[in-house]
Amino acid sequence: LILGCYRDDEVVEGHPLTVLLGKLAVSRARVSTLRTGNMDEATVNALVSDALHMSPRLVGSLSSIVYRKTNGNGLFVVQFLKSLCDEGLLTFS
Repeated sequence: LILGCYRDDEVVEGHPLTVLLGKLAVSRARVSTLRTGNMDEATVNALVSDALHMSPRLVGSLSSIVYRKTNGNGLFVVQFLKSLCDEGLLTFS
C-alpha cells in the first residue's frame, strides 16, 4: 500500500511522481485516485462548529473569516484555527 498526496498543478511531466505513476500504469498495478477540492463555506462552518463544540449558528462569523482567509483549503483551515489558539485569540472554556 502506497498513499500519496500532491497538488495537480505542481506535478508536471517529468516529475518523479508522474514517472512513477506511468510505471505503475504500465505494470498494471492497481491504482486508485481520490481527488479532493476546497470546502465550501457551509462545510467550513460545520468543521468549525464541530471543532468548537458550538452550534453552526454561533460560529458563523468566525467561519466566514476562516473561509475567506483559507479559501476552504482543509489543511489551511485547520492550521488557521490552530494558529488562533496558539496566539491566544481562540480559547476553550
